Amino acid sequence: PQGSTRLSRFLANEYAPLLLSNPCRIAVLVATVIIVGVFGYFVSTLTVEATGNNFIPDGTYLKENLDLTSKFFSGVPNDVDVVITDIDYFEKRAELLTLRAKFSQPGLETGPPYINADFSYWFEEFITDFQARTGLVPPAYNYDPSHVFDDTAVTGGFFPNNRTILEFYVKQWTQDIFGTDGFGTNPGAQFVGNVIFDTSDSIVRSSVSMQHFPIGEFDSSGVFQEDAEEVVKAVEKMNDICDSFTFEVYPTAFVYTTSWASYAIVLKELVQNVSLALLSVLIVTAILIGHPVTSGLVFLTVLLTILELLGAQTMIGYSIDTVVVVLTILAVGLSVDYAAHIGHCFMIKDGTREERIIASLEDIGAPVLNGALSTFLAVLFQAFSKSYVFRVVFFDFFCAVLFGCLNGLVLLPVLLSFVGPASYGRGGDSDAKVGSDYEMASPSM
Repeated sequence: PQGSTRLSRFLANEYAPLLLSNPCRIAVLVATVIIVGVFGYFVSTLTVEATGNNFIPDGTYLKENLDLTSKFFSGVPNDVDVVITDIDYFEKRAELLTLRAKFSQPGLETGPPYINADFSYWFEEFITDFQARTGLVPPAYNYDPSHVFDDTAVTGGFFPNNRTILEFYVKQWTQDIFGTDGFGTNPGAQFVGNVIFDTSDSIVRSSVSMQHFPIGEFDSSGVFQEDAEEVVKAVEKMNDICDSFTFEVYPTAFVYTTSWASYAIVLKELVQNVSLALLSVLIVTAILIGHPVTSGLVFLTVLLTILELLGAQTMIGYSIDTVVVVLTILAVGLSVDYAAHIGHCFMIKDGTREERIIASLEDIGAPVLNGALSTFLAVLFQAFSKSYVFRVVFFDFFCAVLFGCLNGLVLLPVLLSFVGPASYGRGGDSDAKVGSDYEMASPSM
């Protein structure tokens, strides 16, 4: 057409006829199957990792320090506290004494929650020390005998006979008011931070300090890599055990609110939000293109682009984090252009499938390539950034442009050459008139 560019004429006169030749079409389909298989495999190996250190620019003192810390001090146990809320510790004493058994079941050290069963439990320690001291003659500290009763059936010996008295002695015990009396340092003092009292000396909450064994393995460089899937299972198991009590008990840890929190939600957010974005693409293209076959093929090319993008990220060592999730969602919107323009232009052209594909590539192929080139140039210099975020921006946008163009300008025309529907202006029975790929159609009315 008049005013067509050299690139447009190349696409129409050289590229399109070659692409639509039978050997080339078959080669494209075979290559697509292979590429999808390879990238699909890498997508299946995507992992969620804590990448907080990556947000610190390369070459900085802090980044070097954190990298060395990860190398030489990773793979250490993680502290966790099991918190018991405001309950009647006297009435619930029997159930409280089952806590150790629940967290020491067989398999809980080598599997979720990977908890070290060797932990100190203040309630057990108090009972042991209290009964040892009250058994002395005279007693090891001044107490009223009417304050205790024989609780052998539950606690194995003497025990304070109501909640108020129990809390009174626990406070004395944790604050070292008992004194040593030949026992050495009062063992209750180490639990002063585990039992919290209000102004009326009632226990408002208490905690039991435990440790998660390292969950993961060391990589070839000696850095410990956490197993995100097992970490999520460990936290879920901790919550399940805590929920087995008849009163409120919950686990809390610093890592639960930092890296471990992301493990549980990042993959879910990636799947959910990318799926919603793809669904939006399908709906919008179905409305604007107006034919289920063409809009379906456009959707397929966008889906393959995202699959290839995620596979490429795994190939170069990226894992799933918040940056990757956001940029993958953006890539859905970016990659749809390269296919949607071709599909829409194909639907408004008349002629055989071959003629319409050639005309579409001549009309819209050059603008699509120019748009891809401008997007690539816009993010090119981010590839040299010291910031992890900007490098991921470049890589994801580059992959979206590359795979989007390949799928939109190579795969989609080939698919349309096989199953492309009739154009908008040819009537409801025009599909039958198209016939083979190269059959000339009747003149349009």
